[in-house]
Amino acid sequence: MHVKTLRHTAAAALLLAAAVLSQAQTIVRAAVTPDAELLNAVRKCKVISADYPLRVSKSGTEVYVTTLIDPKTTDKDRKIDAVMVAKAVMDADKSVLISHFRLKRRMADREFEAVVVKQSDVKAYGTRAIDVNSLLGQLKVVQRTMSRKQ
Repeated sequence: MHVKTLRHTAAAALLLAAAVLSQAQTIVRAAVTPDAELLNAVRKCKVISADYPLRVSKSGTEVYVTTLIDPKTTDKDRKIDAVMVAKAVMDADKSVLISHFRLKRRMADREFEAVVVKQSDVKAYGTRAIDVNSLLGQLKVVQRTMSRKQ
């Protein structure tokens, strides 16, 4: 092969690599940005202490918000926090139908307490179709264990 042909081949390979890298970065940004926006929405609602770790992930129309349990809170407090977080998430992303509010003693634990809030719960309360006691009465704080896949 001639030196000129080798240079063109090398230049073409570099351009191809740059295009692939650019495409990969676009895909990664698309995958990460929504969760980051949802995390910011949760932080802005100021339900979770700023010094508590926070994980937010979305799968389809469901969002998983995970943080630490504040040992001073009651089940009623946790339900109220779950509703406020769900509202913040659903306001930030209209496609979210279910919010899973997960509370752990340590972030690495597999065991957690969960409160699941549906979009219909938030809307019913927002339109005053139900009062706060009815809303909180519908919600349950349940003990769960993560599968190894999560």
